Amino acid sequence: MKSFFSRLRRKYLERTGLNAYALGRYSQAEGAFRTLLALDEDSPGVRHNLALALLAQEKFSPAEELFLGELARLGDHFPRLRVLGDLYYQWGKPDQAADMYRRALAEDCPCQDRAFLEMRREICRDPERFHQAGLSRERYRRGNSAMEAGDIPGARQALEEALRLDRSNVPAWNNLGTLLLNHCKDPDGAAAAFREGLRLQPVPWLQSNLEKALQACGSGSTSERESTKER
Repeated sequence: MKSFFSRLRRKYLERTGLNAYALGRYSQAEGAFRTLLALDEDSPGVRHNLALALLAQEKFSPAEELFLGELARLGDHFPRLRVLGDLYYQWGKPDQAADMYRRALAEDCPCQDRAFLEMRREICRDPERFHQAGLSRERYRRGNSAMEAGDIPGARQALEEALRLDRSNVPAWNNLGTLLLNHCKDPDGAAAAFREGLRLQPVPWLQSNLEKALQACGSGSTSERESTKER
């Protein structure tokens, strides 16, 4: 009976952490994954998920330690190498980022990710472009703060500037699309932003947001919506 309730608690913590992460509640996700790790060090994926929650909060050093530990324990694997590249990119370490992206590209890289990683490698090799990428992240944070404060014009300006500085800033494409859809009543512009984010990084949350924008603008034909689901 004790083992049964222990399994239930582990499942609850895992689901709580994943749901909190999906909703952008990264501190809550971190707490759930830390508790789960303390209960069961061998729980599959818990270190990786905890590291993702830390990375989302820009807690780079502890996230790096967890990711590198997983890499040493489990070996080279595309998702582990890719996320380490992203960590170093956000941390402002171009050489380490470029090396991880190189290793990820050589490790059975999915076709839909190859162009994005090549773009990131090129940015890492160019000091000026990498400096601009750092400025892009700063503008992205400024845009999020403005949105939270209700300054919609300021948020839009900051997010658009973030994308002028670094078009590989996928979260900025997503947040710009969300802003245009929910606050500017511009579903066509929102759909364009979500499409560009999806072109760079085909992830489910961008796909879901694009479908919402297409429904709002009424311009998405059935065939177009079906095609977006295939990405």
